[in-house]
Amino acid sequence: MKLLIDIGNSSIKMAIAENHKLIEVIRIYDNVLHEVSVILGKYPKIKKSLICSVRSDFDDLIQFIYDKGIVVSVLDAKMQIPIRNEYKSCNTLGYDRIAAIIGARSIQSEHNLLVIDAGTAITFDFLIDNAFIGGAISAGISLRFKALNHFTDKLPLLEQSDGRFFIGNDTKSAILAGVQEGAVYEMDGLISLAIETYPGICVFLSGGDSFFFAKRLKNSIFVEPELVLLGLNEIIS
Repeated sequence: MKLLIDIGNSSIKMAIAENHKLIEVIRIYDNVLHEVSVILGKYPKIKKSLICSVRSDFDDLIQFIYDKGIVVSVLDAKMQIPIRNEYKSCNTLGYDRIAAIIGARSIQSEHNLLVIDAGTAITFDFLIDNAFIGGAISAGISLRFKALNHFTDKLPLLEQSDGRFFIGNDTKSAILAGVQEGAVYEMDGLISLAIETYPGICVFLSGGDSFFFAKRLKNSIFVEPELVLLGLNEIIS
């Protein structure tokens, strides 16, 4: 059994895996060491762990798992992966992007891939001829709301809404129209360009806001919220 850990900007996802299957997925926001202790108590057969993080403050977590007698690895540029990495600045690459690409590849290995992770940031990543060639990084929906509030004097801080807002007739609906619909148009536009550039490309959508976007996109996509964890499982297998 394996413990897979995806440390994001706003939360941590953990999964227990055996062979190529995720047995249980847990999302946590605080009391991380306690939650890990509970999981390890529930699954005493865990022998190894792989961590992927966009943050640098997780040394205590590594030590905690290691002290339990579990072999711990961190996904980085030195680790062997089943794809070529052609990104030029690997020292600044968030390796959750690599894990998500590999997770999508484990589902669909016969096509070029565009993997979109919609979370605090929105990342667009391309796997072309089994090579990670890069992509794009944009602000996620919650980050856009916070930026408008923080860098202006009068605009309120809003949260994601299930409604559709094309033309706002007050400040709230105008912000929702600009932030939410703008992000959807951005995503649909990049998907359309990818399909035009790489005919037959498969598009995967993951991340905390994946279902929000999935309901609004015009282009055809596959939704898989656990791409990063699936990728970690492929790497450590």
